[in-house]
Amino acid sequence: MNSIRTVAVTKALSNYLGLRHSAKEFFIYVDSLPEPEVHVDFDKAVFISRSFAHEYIKQEQNSPKRIKKVNVPINIEKMFDVVKNSKKENKLDLTSIKAISI
Repeated sequence: MNSIRTVAVTKALSNYLGLRHSAKEFFIYVDSLPEPEVHVDFDKAVFISRSFAHEYIKQEQNSPKRIKKVNVPINIEKMFDVVKNSKKENKLDLTSIKAISI
């Protein structure tokens, strides 16, 4: 048995990767495969939404498989980079604010 499986994300889903739920469903399939390593082929992917990219990264980090993205178009790679480099901002730190009477 080969220890690496290649899965074309566009064949499993679509050329337009837009829904967070689709990323979850894709990883249910990927995680069910018997191989310990999976190459996810993004060939022919046209679009990826921020929400799909975020969920994909989250699922990839939680997967028991070794996942490698292959044939990733530049626009798709850029969206993954945007999501990886974004941080949740603290909107307001209320611990240092004191109430005053007027």
